[in-house]
Amino acid sequence: MRSPLNAEQKMSTLESLVKYGKNLKKMTVRILDMKSSHSSADDFFQEICRFRCLNRKIVSIE
Repeated sequence: MRSPLNAEQKMSTLESLVKYGKNLKKMTVRILDMKSSHSSADDFFQEICRFRCLNRKIVSIE
């Protein structure tokens, strides 16, 4: 997901899409090279993994 949003806003957007997207059948989150060695990148990746586990019928990670 490329956007100028910070990690918290990205997670909020993904959660809203799953919650309110009535016709959403499949969502693939593509994770590209994370150039940051900061712990926030690890935290964001863990949040994405948790999000996928909670919505495993819809969300996949590439």
